[in-house]
Amino acid sequence: MGIQGNLSTMSLPDVLQWVGQGSQSGHLNIVNLDQRRTLYLDQGALISATSNDPRHRLPHVLAQRKLITERQQQLLRILHEAIKDPYEALIRDLNLLTANDLRQIITENMIEMVYELFTWNEGAFVFRKGQGEMPESFADRIELNQLIIEGCRRMDDWERFRTEIESDELVFRRTDSPAKPDDKSLSGICGILELLDGRKSLAEIIDFGAFSAYRVFGALYEAKRRGLVELVGRDTTFGRIRGVRSLVDLAHRLYSERAYIQALEEVDKALKMGGENEDVLELKRRILSAKRREIAELFGKNGMVPQVILLPSAPDFPINQITPQEGFVLSRINGVSSLSELMRISAVPKDQLLEALYKFHKLRIISLR
Repeated sequence: MGIQGNLSTMSLPDVLQWVGQGSQSGHLNIVNLDQRRTLYLDQGALISATSNDPRHRLPHVLAQRKLITERQQQLLRILHEAIKDPYEALIRDLNLLTANDLRQIITENMIEMVYELFTWNEGAFVFRKGQGEMPESFADRIELNQLIIEGCRRMDDWERFRTEIESDELVFRRTDSPAKPDDKSLSGICGILELLDGRKSLAEIIDFGAFSAYRVFGALYEAKRRGLVELVGRDTTFGRIRGVRSLVDLAHRLYSERAYIQALEEVDKALKMGGENEDVLELKRRILSAKRREIAELFGKNGMVPQVILLPSAPDFPINQITPQEGFVLSRINGVSSLSELMRISAVPKDQLLEALYKFHKLRIISLR
């Protein structure tokens, strides 16, 4: 038996406590706007976690810690898209790190993903019981109780931080009142203070990846209390850049899953938001090329006969995803006419007809025989 709900009505500590007390095994999916996390649990302990946030991707984490080069980071991404192996396995097989160092970093990254969830005030969650689809675990096994205790402490801290720092769009700079050289209480935030240059917003500093939102806000809270920083203003530019990056990252994932229609939709959204650079355009060309190859493989024979298997009257018919022209093509599919006959009776150009049939096939509206 599983459980589902929203963090706005059932807090994360309550959810984790329910899983831990029952020594449950399964995976917990949590979605908040465009952010997604999946926690994999074995008998009430955390063994793995995934995130769609690029900051949590292992190559990015290693690059920020200067443990791999930019070239190695690009190589890992290419190999991941080509052979679909998880980054953890690729790094292990390429001997980029020792086994102990790799396990320690993966464990730290996994724990930080979970702690970040404690700052979410809402998010739809679903816990599915059972050990199906469990990934290979490269991290240490972490008992939920210790996560809950530290996470609750961070929740209290986070509320206090946000009363003083209302948004990650704010820009701060250091003042001319330096800390005393022997002030050991500031030793943990000096690296963050160095990034407060009066130009970068907090969102940009967090996205840099070396420090989590919790650590950045905590350092700033302490620095404000001691008069070490001052507010410069607000910058919303990076929020748009981050949005483009998130869309492109999602498009990469959909492309690797051969979901070419959805991948193109995300790329087009990124382009409309101002992400028109050569990397994004190249990604679009690659997706279009892969989509054309798949269409050629599916509809290479003009004698093939499509047949409707999901009627428009069905309650789960995706009516909102069908254009009027596609609806017209669908109305001409009778389970008897071949592709060449459909081109003749519909008078729709071949490329447009194949695009519509490809979409119907992906949406499981038609079958091919």
